This record gives sequence, C-alpha cells and structure tokens, in this order.
Amino acid sequence: MSVDVRSDLRAWFSALRTTARMDVRRTSLTSLPGWRWDPETGDLRHDTGRFFAVSGLAVYEPGDRRPRWEQPVLLQPETGILGLLSRGTGPGREFLLQAKVEPGNQHGLELAPTVQATQSNYLRVHHGRRVLFAEHFRKARQAPLVDVAQSEHGAWFWHKRNRNLIVEADREVEPPATFRWFSLTQVHGLLRHDDVVNMSARSVLSCLPPGRPATPATHSLAELRSWLTAVRRRCRESVLITPLRALNSWRCDDDRIHRPGDPLFEIIGVQVQAAGREIDRWAQPVLRPLATGLAAFVAVRRAGALHLLVCARFEPGLRRRVELAPTVQCIPGRVTASGGTGRPPHLDTVLTAGADRTLLDVTLSEEGGRLFHARNRYVVVEADTPVPESEYFRWMTPHQLLHLLRLDGYVNVQARTLLACLRGCPEAGID
Repeated sequence: MSVDVRSDLRAWFSALRTTARMDVRRTSLTSLPGWRWDPETGDLRHDTGRFFAVSGLAVYEPGDRRPRWEQPVLLQPETGILGLLSRGTGPGREFLLQAKVEPGNQHGLELAPTVQATQSNYLRVHHGRRVLFAEHFRKARQAPLVDVAQSEHGAWFWHKRNRNLIVEADREVEPPATFRWFSLTQVHGLLRHDDVVNMSARSVLSCLPPGRPATPATHSLAELRSWLTAVRRRCRESVLITPLRALNSWRCDDDRIHRPGDPLFEIIGVQVQAAGREIDRWAQPVLRPLATGLAAFVAVRRAGALHLLVCARFEPGLRRRVELAPTVQCIPGRVTASGGTGRPPHLDTVLTAGADRTLLDVTLSEEGGRLFHARNRYVVVEADTPVPESEYFRWMTPHQLLHLLRLDGYVNVQARTLLACLRGCPEAGID
C-alpha cells in the first residue's frame, strides 16, 4: 500500500484482508434459491420482483428488422446510494471508507464508500440487518457536498444509476472496526495500487470539484455540451429490451448463459456465505467477463497544462445512449485478434507508449455485487503532439471533464475512474 497511508491504516487493512472471508461457490442457474426463470420471457428474476433480473437486449439500425447485435443485460431499475461521510475542511478533510468484500471481487477485500447499497438493500427487502449509516444520506440534515446520479457500465446494465453523495457528518461518528477515516491524499495514494479502492468509491470521489483554477482550454464548456448533444442526436441505433429466450445467438444452459463460439462474457450462478453482511448467505446470478478490459486517455500538454482526448461513446444500456468516455475503451485481446476490423482509434498510441510517457497504469476491479472478476487496466499516456479531433473526439482539460461529470448522464464510469486516479498524480495538475 502507499507510503502516503499511515502505518496503522496499512496494518488495519492488511489484517482485515487476511481475515476477511467470503465463501463464493459457483452453482447451477437452475438451483439458485429465490430465483426463477420467467415462463413467458425466459428472463431470470428474483421471487420478490426486486433486486435485479437478467433479460435480453437488442440493438437495431434504422429500418432493420434484424438486430445489429443482441446480448443478455442486467436489469436493475432501482437507484442505489453510493455515499461518503466527510469531516474537516481544506487539506484536513477526511472521508469514511469501509473495508468490504463483494462476491465478484477477484482479490476479496477492497475499500468502499461509507454506504454502498441498492434500494432493496437499504429498505431491507431481504429482511436482513440494516445498512449502517444509511440514514445520513437518506435524511441528511444539510445540503450534500456532492449529489449527482451517475451511470454504471452501459455495456452490461440497462439504465442503471446510482446517487453519488458526499455528506458532511453532522455529529461525532463512532465507526465499527471495518470502517476508517482517510484523508484525500491517502485515498489518492491508494488509487495507484491494483484492486484496493473499489469502483463505487472511485465514482463518488471523482465527483469532487477541482481544487485549482481552470486552465486554458481548446473549447468552452458550452461548445463541448453542444457537441455532445449533436452526437446524441445523430446516434442512429435503437435499443430494445427483449425476452432472454428470444436471443438467437445465446444459449441458456443449466450452468450458464453464453454465446457459443464468440465468448465475451457469460452469466453464471454463485452461492455466497459471509459474516457481517446484511444477510449471512444468499445466491444470485452474476455477469462474468472473460477478459480484462482497457480504459485509457491519450493526453498532451498545451502551455504546460494537461489536455485529454475524450470520446463521445455509444453504449446500449445508457439512458441517454452516449456519454463522455476515455479515448480508448475496449478488450485489447479481442480487437488484436480481429486485426484491423473494428480496431479502436488511438489504441496503438496507448499500447506502444513507453514508461516515460505513462502517467497512470493500474488494474482495478469493477462493481463486485453483480459482476464477477471484472477488471480493467486504467492507463493515461502522453502523446508527443495532439492528434486531430474528429466526429466523436474532442480535447478537454481535466477541469472541464470534472465540471461535466457533476451533471447527470455526462461522463461514463470508466472515465470517472480515470479522473479519480489522475487527481492523485501531481503531473496532472488537477488538485
């Protein structure tokens, strides 16, 4: 762990990581207690009708009767809470993080927000224990420091959003043993290490306003918003939720939902046993990606200030279909194997950058409650000269992106992670 983290916090986390236990075992989809296949649609749903479901999704071009592609998708219409309690001011401000194991985390324990809960969880649909500190965010006595709804992975979730909150603690908080206060500098140091700070905490931390004055930019914020609006209007694809059993290229077997011959991800079942959670044992389906992804910004210096090449990217599960994304967002092994067809622009710039041109290179876990062993390599590389802008790419300063992500539905979860990590890089000049 980072040298910026006090030795007692390092010892605390290391001890918990050694002792924290969650028994996660793969099991048949047909034997998940509390889950059933819908007799009409073939969708996989929870008996309560809450939590989430596995359905199908189809993407069509205008006028086409056959989908451009189809896939399973996770339906979770509830808006969850990702909340950080905060105390102090200025450089002394601290945030309350919890050490939490999720069934999909590849390496077990990670640092999560103070509260990370779906609506079904904090309303105790499972009849389990209450979510600690949830009342601070559901009934805050003063205006939150941050309050914005953000999307999750638009390739795997349908219209999923979480309310990202930072709330000032209005009274003395005595956290349990699995919670600790961290300074922002300490969290930034931890973000440089693989699989320590989880996706939910990264998302909330990215929403903090920038701490330094804005630097000269290529475009104004008004111009950038107008460009994104124009890209959204030109987006031709239509996306429809479709019954799972209607996906012609996917098979629903007892042990998994998969696409034969072209593996990208699969839906599997897991049984979970864990102490200290709202409930001690449960079963659920999870989406398991079959390779590590890549999310990368290409950057340049202009008048000494960092600029990022941002992509307006279509993802079928996003509410507004297009959000601001990293320069490159792909699965490298998949596009490398396919040769030049469908190869993302600027991928070679990222893959061939030397260590002296790399500001950030860290591999991090994604959401561990619904995704199983999902990880992305997050990279920021500096190019020698700016590449030309095109229809879907614009140069922005980190400050501009930070301002835009404080608006609902503007910046995707991969770009938010990169911004959270960049805030800890002195070379980026953000905070």
